[in-house]
Amino acid sequence: MVDDHMFKYGKYGVGMTKEWGIAKGLNPVLYYNEESILIQSFFKLIFDGHIKTQELYRLAANGEWVGDGGSKSLIVDHKAEGYKEKRDAYWQVIDRLGALSGLKCYFKPRVGEYVIGGKHYPNYHFYDEREWRYVEREYDFESRNKPPKIEEVNLHGEHLSQEEKQQYNAKIEAEGKYKLDFSASDVKYIIVKSDEEIIPLVKYLQLLPSHTNNGLRFTPEEISLLTSRILTSDQIKEDF
Repeated sequence: MVDDHMFKYGKYGVGMTKEWGIAKGLNPVLYYNEESILIQSFFKLIFDGHIKTQELYRLAANGEWVGDGGSKSLIVDHKAEGYKEKRDAYWQVIDRLGALSGLKCYFKPRVGEYVIGGKHYPNYHFYDEREWRYVEREYDFESRNKPPKIEEVNLHGEHLSQEEKQQYNAKIEAEGKYKLDFSASDVKYIIVKSDEEIIPLVKYLQLLPSHTNNGLRFTPEEISLLTSRILTSDQIKEDF
């Protein structure tokens, strides 16, 4: 399927070993049939969880919604009887809902509408991609000694705009805590489009900065290893 993938996604890529992906916690996505009992039951759990969360939000805050539209808020009485217990119960539900939402990140439709590279595919077969995915869980109730106050909760919508995605990507890059590190031996292929791009890539690899290897991201031996892994998409199309 690689020729078809390159046609849709481009002529460049990095191929990692499967052992690296397994060690880092990547997992194959679960392609679902939207008519199946499995996926219908799962999304019912998600929906019911959101409904229960909203109600616990109100009860835990010991108050009521004030305002309307996007400006709704809660009047919170921190000194009210049972506030701490209600607050902790709320965050436990949030944690369970977060676990379900984490599972949702690994679900993908078997077939669906897709637009890529400006081309529209009304019945794109996602299943053919055999995708592996990495999802970092950001919130863990059990690890928090002091759950935040109710009004500190930030309830995100299901869909993000392109601008919001860019903001999150910039934050991830700046913080660095969700990056997947790798060694030269973890790289199985480096794919460029044509032979003319191999030499510039080799020169780039030799100039990568590092804090551990005398100014190089990789040792000379590792660079030699990486250069031996370079393939071209033209070569793949012709030889494989």
